[in-house]
Amino acid sequence: ENELKKFIESSGIPVVTTLNGVDALEGAHSFAGLHGNVFANIAVKNSDVLLVLGARLGQQQVGKNAQAYTTAKVIHVDVDPIEFGRVMPTELKIQSELKPFIEKLNDILATSPLSSPTEWAKQVQDWSDKYDAAQHVNVEGIDPVRAMKSMSKSFSKSSVLTSDVGQNQMWVAQMFRKKGTQRLLNSSGLGSMGYSLPAAVGASYARPNEPILAFMGDGGFQMNMQELMFIAQRKLPIKCIVLNNRTLGMMRMHQNKYYGGRFVGATTNEFDCVDLEKIAAAYSMRFKRLSDESEIGSLDSWLKDDRPCLIEMSLSINSKLTNRYDESEVIENERFEQ
Repeated sequence: ENELKKFIESSGIPVVTTLNGVDALEGAHSFAGLHGNVFANIAVKNSDVLLVLGARLGQQQVGKNAQAYTTAKVIHVDVDPIEFGRVMPTELKIQSELKPFIEKLNDILATSPLSSPTEWAKQVQDWSDKYDAAQHVNVEGIDPVRAMKSMSKSFSKSSVLTSDVGQNQMWVAQMFRKKGTQRLLNSSGLGSMGYSLPAAVGASYARPNEPILAFMGDGGFQMNMQELMFIAQRKLPIKCIVLNNRTLGMMRMHQNKYYGGRFVGATTNEFDCVDLEKIAAAYSMRFKRLSDESEIGSLDSWLKDDRPCLIEMSLSINSKLTNRYDESEVIENERFEQ
């Protein structure tokens, strides 16, 4: 991380990340990809060159048509040569671990500095400012991205965030902007629902006495909610935040969007969430329910103390999540003339 930070500061090259890389660098323009922030996807679309550090450029990142994602030339650095050219054509392949590669770049820049791409960096920042609110797409009830952005003002710079699998995972990533030594732990490859709570327990032991925020949907929470016993018993400083839309939201969203609203396992007749206040009481944990964004400020003291708690954020059953295909017209409108 230190070598990367030094390289970015000396080169001035703007940075966007993958989902797994959102906590790699303070000051990055969030993450690009299927559910990434629109300004990050616009930046990738308009780039001449992509210096890809360790990213696999999978379908979740670039989609089914790599040329529609970007026509940039790719310089790909990876320890695994199998990743080269697997999805996108590669101009230059460099098999290396990242640390020695970036150290070598920094040595070269020390004697042969680059001309900082000031105008390009400003353009990317302008897109970031212009489209920062583009992920706020929920007009019914609480908008989860906006609510969590507001909540993040109370996060310590040493916080560890964990997220589960589903809509909540992408809402958290869209909101997240790394500060200090913050980390965001995701279950990305296997996509294991129920990941957030046990990951938070592990993070708490890895960073004792640091605040841990475990975000999850009501589906993933109910797969591993027995971990509340361990959290409460050991008095771990874990804030369990359930984004409760009373459905398997990602599944319901796709069934509505691509299957004409033919819902299977995604209605309250087939799936529902238990009474979380009673669950908290059963495990002797403090409980707070948020039903309106105006209540976010009341969480400040809860998020800053060292006591575990269960917080429910009540969302609409039809809460939405943006993706790159929904934003294709916006991205295209910002495309530079070729």
